[in-house]
Amino acid sequence: MDGRSRAQCCSNISGGLASCHDEPSRPMTLARSDDMAETLDAGVAKSHTRLGAGGTGEGRIPPDALRERYEELRLIGEGAMGSVFRGWDPRLGRAVALKLLKSDDSDGTRRFLAEARAQARVQHDNVCRVYEVGEADGQPYIAMELIDGVPLDRAHQKMTLEQKVKVVREAAAALHEAHRLGLVHRDVKPGNIMVTTAEDGSLKPYVVDFGLAREVASSGETLQNAIAGTPSYMSPEQAEGNTALLDRRTDVYSLGATLYELIAGRPPFAGSNAMSILTQVILEDAPGLGSIRRGVPTELETIVMKCLQRDPSRRYESARAFGEDLQRFLDGEPILAKRASLAYVLWAKTRKNRAVVLVASIGLCVALVLGGMWVNAARHASEQARLARELGEDVKYVELFLRSAYGFPAHDIERERRVVRARLAEIERRMAAAGRAGEGPGHYALGRGHLALHEYETARTQLARAFAAGYTKPEVHYALGLALGGRYQEELDGARRLEDGAAREAAIRKAEASFRDPALQHLQASGGTAVESRAYIEGLVALYEKRYDDAAAKALLAAEESPWLYEAKKLEGDARFEAGITASESGRQEEGRRLFMRAIEAYRAAAAMARSDAAVHEALAESWIQVLGLDKWEGRDGRVAFESALAACNDALAVNPRSANTYSKQGRAYYHLGDHQLRSGGDPRPTLEKAVESGRAAIEIAPGDAISMDGVGIAHVYIAKYERRIGLDPVPSLERAMKSFDEANRIQPSFAWAWNDAGIALQSRAEYEADHGLDPRRTLDESVARYERAGKEDRTYNSAFSNMALVLAIRAGYELSIGQDPRPSVQRAVEACARGAEINPKWLPMLNNRGWAELVAAQYEEATGADPTATLERVEASFQASLDLNKDEADTHFGMGAAKHVRALYLLRTNADSQNVLDVAHAELRRAAQLDAREPLIRLELGLLTMTMARRAALRGEAPAALLDEAERVLREGLRINTRHAPLHAALAELLALRAEQQPTRDAAREKFLAEGLAVADEALRHNPKWALALAAKGVLFAERARAGKEAVRADDIRLAVEWLDRAIATNPLLPRRFQDRRADLRRRAP
Repeated sequence: MDGRSRAQCCSNISGGLASCHDEPSRPMTLARSDDMAETLDAGVAKSHTRLGAGGTGEGRIPPDALRERYEELRLIGEGAMGSVFRGWDPRLGRAVALKLLKSDDSDGTRRFLAEARAQARVQHDNVCRVYEVGEADGQPYIAMELIDGVPLDRAHQKMTLEQKVKVVREAAAALHEAHRLGLVHRDVKPGNIMVTTAEDGSLKPYVVDFGLAREVASSGETLQNAIAGTPSYMSPEQAEGNTALLDRRTDVYSLGATLYELIAGRPPFAGSNAMSILTQVILEDAPGLGSIRRGVPTELETIVMKCLQRDPSRRYESARAFGEDLQRFLDGEPILAKRASLAYVLWAKTRKNRAVVLVASIGLCVALVLGGMWVNAARHASEQARLARELGEDVKYVELFLRSAYGFPAHDIERERRVVRARLAEIERRMAAAGRAGEGPGHYALGRGHLALHEYETARTQLARAFAAGYTKPEVHYALGLALGGRYQEELDGARRLEDGAAREAAIRKAEASFRDPALQHLQASGGTAVESRAYIEGLVALYEKRYDDAAAKALLAAEESPWLYEAKKLEGDARFEAGITASESGRQEEGRRLFMRAIEAYRAAAAMARSDAAVHEALAESWIQVLGLDKWEGRDGRVAFESALAACNDALAVNPRSANTYSKQGRAYYHLGDHQLRSGGDPRPTLEKAVESGRAAIEIAPGDAISMDGVGIAHVYIAKYERRIGLDPVPSLERAMKSFDEANRIQPSFAWAWNDAGIALQSRAEYEADHGLDPRRTLDESVARYERAGKEDRTYNSAFSNMALVLAIRAGYELSIGQDPRPSVQRAVEACARGAEINPKWLPMLNNRGWAELVAAQYEEATGADPTATLERVEASFQASLDLNKDEADTHFGMGAAKHVRALYLLRTNADSQNVLDVAHAELRRAAQLDAREPLIRLELGLLTMTMARRAALRGEAPAALLDEAERVLREGLRINTRHAPLHAALAELLALRAEQQPTRDAAREKFLAEGLAVADEALRHNPKWALALAAKGVLFAERARAGKEAVRADDIRLAVEWLDRAIATNPLLPRRFQDRRADLRRRAP
């Protein structure tokens, strides 16, 4: 996933509420992505409640027309008026935010389009741009700029005073541009100013959300709701609903109130409910900034307080004038604003009293407008408090009931879960009966209940609805932080199942932006809420901030303060585990192993207290799986780690037999062991079949689990790999694999991993086809198409491009084997590697696959008599770069040895000294054989190289017997691994011809070599009738038999030798020249 996934939508999603919630007005932190979609509603937090807007309906699914126009559409926010999707515009190559209207009523549509028109008119660097406005399938939408930033109400916490002033100065310039066009924003506040950070650390603000903007000279749509905005930042004329007085100075007031809050840490006015805030705004002067925050420069206080004058005429005349005075303050120059005189202060006090009299004289109007709302608010608050107490008792019962169940010996807790769900259903009924007063406490209680059940997504949804209902107490922040943290751990767990590094990192970044960041926000906002251990909250915050040592220390303190709190021991385990992941992925495997073992100790302690909490057993299993992975890559015996992981999975399933996640972990444990068995030469099939069973169990529980479906497929691929290695038919296993991959892609069409793995399965099938004399190019092209699709779905998915290069290298190798020019396929492979290098130039498989592809080109050059030196230098550079990353990768030593072999053949052809190159090639291939004891292709190449060395020795008059003995031993070793390997049989047949050539003419051993050689050649042709080297070997054997045969037989053997060599050269005109020379000699000797 690229940087677009981290971008923050420029638009505040809130569409507004019909009335203000009776809660104190405080700034909120805007959620960064779709995990907080519910909380982005207009009532999500106190200061973001708008008065006067509305909207209902559905807008979660974008119309088909938009899905065709934009790619990668994903919901990132939802409010009362509209939904916002992140997307990619392929035509213009840019990320966009698509805002869709929910309501289908004409008034809502007019307001929606008015917002678009208003914002589109303002062309300024500090205003979120509108790209496009239109309708798709009858649904209005706005395409807007995506901004990678955070709201000012969160960003200011880490800003200096100078930075705060500069940000507001730039926002003033943006508002001035809107005012110049005759627009008044009417909802300026910290939450509607997004702040981005450049690479040099400089900050840039963007004014967003022109949803309440109106033209000064117009009575546009938004005027139907006279009181519109956010109470704490409203100007007095706005709070009074006096629309005739709304002009640019209204926004100046709101921007001044914003700067006031940034400096003082609170807005100018605060109260227990929105009505009390509005009353203060109308009747009171803002308290002096210096009286709230001491040490504020006098000039800056003067500027801010000028903005907050209740009389618009005494404010700055324009936002530009406000910004210019801020610049003078920053430059150390005298400001134009003056402190209010004593005479004006006295006059203002008099006016204030007159206003009170005026309000009293029109009491009937005030009672009609506000009195009823106050009464309703008081009644609502009383009813809400009563319901909160009652439901709070219920949810405490639920939590204690489940905590007791978790503490019992391991057992299936489904019965207890049913009891809890029944209690939650009763809470839901009572919430519905209570009406609006029940929404906040009801959703909060439901969220707490689902949190206790470890149903984090349901808990998150319920708690977000509590927020949307204005129920934003510290304990709600805490619960929502826990729910989001649980979802983060789930997503992190899923991301780590991805083996491709780039795809894994992208998934982790997505999980951090979607769940970790807002979890941190809510945990920090929970303040001093009453929990069993304050240290536990601090530990969670440290964990999500990746301060793992601090998190572990806080967890230990929490366990000491509250010995019954098993969550503290699990937190310690989580901290050790995450530190272990960081260490092992940074190449510090031993440190990672040590940390995983410490995590295991902590999880075991938690499991001893919560024997029936599946989450603890699952965490324990995951730690052992990580140890098993280290064992596999380090070549250790992973049996202890495997059995421990399996035991933890079994404990988790005893508690929750319907856990797809546990079955998935069980399958991964089997897969790791099977992979280790395959690499070390064992039979992995029984183990991999267990992995398939576990994956299918996970899918049965969660049919939409595309990752488990893909896991089943890859287990079948590894079974097929082993079957092909030992000469069995892998096609049935590969067909089962393709069925799983196709189903995974049906479930999740954008799942790049499954497209990639389907390419691997097709690649394996193509290699099997080539082994048996079939043309594999159609299957290889299908494999390339799957890799292309994987790369399209995830442009950072390095494995897709690396694997594509390998498949094209295989295609090139096949073309070379039938005498065709492989260079176009090689070039395509090199281009695929270049695409991968843009993602990660040090990706080891990509370096190797580029080396293999260009090695085919070098072999072609050598076969056609050209100089392969320049190509070989690139090949060896690729393999050397790979060796610099990992000196113990068998495939790299294999490739380097094969490249040196080609170089030696060229040196032999040009009569240059090849001894040193042959020695290096021999050493590289022997090292590869040591590292991979079960790969027949390494034995084949080592055997062919040793035969080359034997031929060189014979030409130099040296005894080749020892080299021929080694070659025969290596080739027969390969055939013991795979008895049906045609190239190995062909190489052995030619070797036996060489051995016969070294024997005396009438020697019995010579006859034995010839007879066995012909039988071995026939065996090669039985497995692959079109293998040119097998055809050539048979011709050479007949030629050698003719050399010492009787006259009558010799003519037949020469004829047969020529016929077989003719067939071989017709099959592959690029066979080594020795075969063509042999045929020419035979034709001269023919009778």
